[in-house]
Amino acid sequence: PTPHWCTKPNNEECGCDILGQSDYRGNISVTRYGIACVRWPDGWVETHPDAGLEEIDSSGNIAHHNCRNPDEYNGVWCYTSNLSNFYDY
Repeated sequence: PTPHWCTKPNNEECGCDILGQSDYRGNISVTRYGIACVRWPDGWVETHPDAGLEEIDSSGNIAHHNCRNPDEYNGVWCYTSNLSNFYDY
């Protein structure tokens, strides 16, 4: 259950600020600067089982590239194809 102090408890909309948006499960797949997110690297599902990375394709790879906060630090983020900034919020 979402804690009662969340201002927007709908985790598909924004995630809870006090949880660092670690509960976010929406479909945003671009960074705050409009850079497209790339697929999450292999291994994140195993090391972060509660992070919302459970969508697996038929090959056993993470199928989506949506923003998440698996490390519970500073809000949702994703990996990008930008070599000078390989991840962003």
